[in-house]
Amino acid sequence: MAASSSSVTLCTLTHADVPQISAIHMRAFPRRAMTALGSEAVARYYAWLLAEVHPHAYRMGAFDGERLLGFNFAGRYNGALSGFLQHNRNFLIAKVAARPWLLLTNDLFRARIALALRLLRRRPMKPAAQRAITPPREFGILAIAVDPTVQGGGVGRLLMQDAEAEALRRGARVMNLSVDQDNAQAIRFYEHAGWYKVIDAAGMWDGNMLKTIAPPGDPSPG
Repeated sequence: MAASSSSVTLCTLTHADVPQISAIHMRAFPRRAMTALGSEAVARYYAWLLAEVHPHAYRMGAFDGERLLGFNFAGRYNGALSGFLQHNRNFLIAKVAARPWLLLTNDLFRARIALALRLLRRRPMKPAAQRAITPPREFGILAIAVDPTVQGGGVGRLLMQDAEAEALRRGARVMNLSVDQDNAQAIRFYEHAGWYKVIDAAGMWDGNMLKTIAPPGDPSPG
């Protein structure tokens, strides 16, 4: 069922929205390593992104009435993945142990597991009360998705425009994101919106993209 952009309302996401957020993730990202672990793992991940430990987070949902059409988690997070892994270590170990075939048949899953192990070797995050709260100096798009049933209806564009406006309000001049290199539809969407691929010295691209932004009257941000 499609929805017109005129019927969409943007609202800050809350923990009550986690079931709809995780359902959209499962439909929009069927090949993601997190999806392979099941809906409970996905729900735990987004519940972590909504935790108060992330004071500079931006969490926006696009709603048609009470129905969530899409979401965007952006800004700056304190251990978006590493913190999630630390807080859900035993649960995730059990999930991986129950799906050993993924380590043999899914290259992306193996890569994500290797990344998870590296992150878990890092020192644990300090509790929020012990961390210095400093103003954000960057604005990244961490997770953005639109329900496949309404893709092409302008929901993703609305979410990205609102995120860009928030980035400018916070004083950011550059936005960043990472996209799956085989997701041609998403890459086209970002490039049409003014994002560009970050190519390294060897001419390789690992999925990172940037967009330079500026407020009116300031065409050349530093």
